[in-house]
Amino acid sequence: MPMCRKCSVPAQTRRCPECATIVDVSCPRCQMHAQVTAGFRCGSCGRAPICMGHYSREDKLCADCSVRRRPPSLPELKSLKKNEFGHREYSWQRDGSRLVMIPAGEFLYGDDNQRCYLPSFLIDVWPVTNDQYHRFVTATRHRQPNEWDDPDMRQPRRPVTGVTWEDANAYAAWAGKRLPEEQEWEKAARGIDGRVYPWGNAPPHSKQANFAHQIGRPSSIGRFPDGRSPYGCVEMSGNVMEWCSSWFDQSRGTRVLRGGAWVSQPNTLRAAFRFGDQPELEYPIVGFRCALPWSKD
Repeated sequence: MPMCRKCSVPAQTRRCPECATIVDVSCPRCQMHAQVTAGFRCGSCGRAPICMGHYSREDKLCADCSVRRRPPSLPELKSLKKNEFGHREYSWQRDGSRLVMIPAGEFLYGDDNQRCYLPSFLIDVWPVTNDQYHRFVTATRHRQPNEWDDPDMRQPRRPVTGVTWEDANAYAAWAGKRLPEEQEWEKAARGIDGRVYPWGNAPPHSKQANFAHQIGRPSSIGRFPDGRSPYGCVEMSGNVMEWCSSWFDQSRGTRVLRGGAWVSQPNTLRAAFRFGDQPELEYPIVGFRCALPWSKD
C-alpha cells in the first residue's frame, strides 16, 4: 500500500477504472496529493485521465470514449485548441483548412428525427473558399469556375461557387479529403438534439445567416457567428448550398445538396432539408466543404 512520504501513514489511492493501476495518491492526514503516473486526458471527450499503464501508444485510444486522439496515418493533421463549443479543431496543411472533430454517437436525423449512429469524423469548419480553390486550380490546372468572370464573385474569403459535383469531388481528392456524406453533414449542422437550425429552433434572422437575397451574393466566411452549429461550423445554413457525396436519387443520377443559400427562404435553411441535382450542373448558389474519417470505431 502506498505510504505518504511526509507523515508515513497509509495513503488513499485512486485507480484506473479499466485496469486498476494506481492513478494518484492522497494522504488523509496532511492532504498531500501526488499523481503517481502521468495521466492521459482524451482530447475528444475531455473526461478524467486514465493511467499510462492502460493507455495504448499503438492504438491511441481513450478507454472512456473509444475515440482516437490522432489518426497516425494523417501526418498533415495538426491539433489546435478546443473551440468555444468544447470541440477540438485541427488544421489541414494541404489546403489551409480548419476541421472540427465530430464525436461518435447517435443523433436525430431527418425531418422525422430518426436515431442514426455515426462513427467519429472530421469536417471543415467553413466551406471551401475562392482562395483555397485557387490553390487547387493552380496546382492541377483544373478548370476555373465560370463565376470567376465576375471579380465580385471571386473574392478570396467568399465560398467558391459555380462548381459541379465533379469539381468538388476533384478538389477533395487533391486535398486528401472527401465530400461529406449527407448524414455527416447534418450531424455537423444540427448536433444531437434534433434542433431545426444550427443555432436552435428559432427562425433565422439577419445576424444568423445570409438568406432571402438580403445581401444579394455569397458573403465572406465567418460573417454570421451567431449562426454557428453546436460544433462551431459556420455557414451551414444559407450563403451557399453544399454538395455531399451521397446520392439523392441514384436511378436519376442526382447528388445531394444541403444547407440552403443566399437566395433561400427559411424553410430550406433547415438542417434536415435535402435537395438533389445533376452532378454536372453548376450554379452561383452552390459550393461545398470537405470531410475526413477519424478512425474505425
